[in-house]
Amino acid sequence: MRLLFFFVALVRIDPDVAFRLCVRTSQFSAKLDDGSSVDVPRKCVEWVVDYSSFTLEMLELELSKWITWGKCQELKIYEFDPSSGDERELMDDKTLSLAFSEKHTSRRMVLFVDVVDKPSDLLGNSGVTEVVMSSVADIGSAQAHSSMEEHDVIDWDSLDIIPIPEEQIGAPVTLMDEDAMYEC
Repeated sequence: MRLLFFFVALVRIDPDVAFRLCVRTSQFSAKLDDGSSVDVPRKCVEWVVDYSSFTLEMLELELSKWITWGKCQELKIYEFDPSSGDERELMDDKTLSLAFSEKHTSRRMVLFVDVVDKPSDLLGNSGVTEVVMSSVADIGSAQAHSSMEEHDVIDWDSLDIIPIPEEQIGAPVTLMDEDAMYEC
């Protein structure tokens, strides 16, 4: 306990707002910006923070001193409750503050950090996505035009909606056969 207060005094944190964080990271592969990948082993680091002003951004900054991850990756941070064995994801500063207040008597919190790939935007403004989507639309409508041509604007008022007969509801409808899918 003396070591804790020595450390608190060293970084000039008021003992009334000092909180010990134990942060454990799982093993992961860092996907660096130059295209390389580096295996990062599990780590466990502890430090004392001022819980009254500590944020998730400050946590990320401190973790960046200990581990490296790529711009295409993000941190998922979970608070662990040893008494119940439950985990809760800390999504924002509000949930972090709530976790601090729940652990106020022990002044110690265990966090688990996973480094994961950021979700990719499947229908982004990628030229490849546009070409593939237009090719699928062309084959599906049996109009085999080049996928690079300009597409007409859809006149929604002129579309006829044909109801599905009751006997066909739930029956599988083949949209594209295997050969057409392979060609696509």
